[in-house]
Amino acid sequence: MIRSCVNVVLARIMSVIFFAAATSSVVAAQVAVEIEVAGPWSYVEDPSDKNRVIIVAPPGHMMAIFTGEDVYQYPAGPGTPAGAHRLAFLTASCGPSPEPSSFYLYPINGISPGDVPNIVSRSAFSLSLPKPCFYESQVESVFRYHSRKDATAQDPERSFTTSMTLHYQVPATTTGGVLDGATGTPIRFGSSAGTTKKAISVVLHEDTDPDTVCDKDSATTFDSTLELWGLKRVHRIFPQLLHTHGTNYNQQIPGSYAFSACRQTLETPGMPTGTNSPPKVKRPKIDPKTAKSWPRAPGRADCHAAQLNVNGVVY
Repeated sequence: MIRSCVNVVLARIMSVIFFAAATSSVVAAQVAVEIEVAGPWSYVEDPSDKNRVIIVAPPGHMMAIFTGEDVYQYPAGPGTPAGAHRLAFLTASCGPSPEPSSFYLYPINGISPGDVPNIVSRSAFSLSLPKPCFYESQVESVFRYHSRKDATAQDPERSFTTSMTLHYQVPATTTGGVLDGATGTPIRFGSSAGTTKKAISVVLHEDTDPDTVCDKDSATTFDSTLELWGLKRVHRIFPQLLHTHGTNYNQQIPGSYAFSACRQTLETPGMPTGTNSPPKVKRPKIDPKTAKSWPRAPGRADCHAAQLNVNGVVY
């Protein structure tokens, strides 16, 4: 009887050891990877697969998908062809307690799942991705808006994500993702900044100098995104920009709004935002040393337009 009890205890101990070893093996067989999403994207659940999310772009941009976590190193040129795309890679378990998400997205609710395919088909670009373990906001921009009248200094300044990291766990054997099926281009998870990160970047960009007074490109992009989802425009105004020709310093000047110089609505479709020859506006002095430390929006100032959360798919 004593031997029998000892054998049972030993069996239980061995079972625990085996389970711990197996669990350790599973954990060791996974690695963390990231997808960096920069630009005025919208996030919506893929209606054909509940385990995937589609990021959707408004008109007027170029899209680049490339290896690495540095979204500012996007390749020059036309980039990825317009239309719908899909990035496929095998994911692993996120674990019992994945990190909590952090994001500041403009919310859009009430979009019928049945309408999503038609809306996506009208977008400039879309990309279907596996749903991540969690989302992490990397860069935010600010602007003021009002649903019924022009925004003023009394309206609150809102902060929204313009660059987001999607975090995944994948099998250790996963080296990258395949764009657009078996005949598509494999894209490696790797670093473009000399780090140990394993990442792929997806960037919307334009490569011309911005309107520094009204940031009309951000405003027009925001309008286009709302229109894409069938939503009414709002009155909106973005801060003035610090811009040095030939650089990416398209940075918002904190608290600097040219309320009298900038049109906050588009009276007719296609009409440019702001004024053709805006009056001279007194702009605050910027310390160049401080400015150099500001994060850069990739490409154009349109990247100050907010990313959108459709039907709460990001949580």
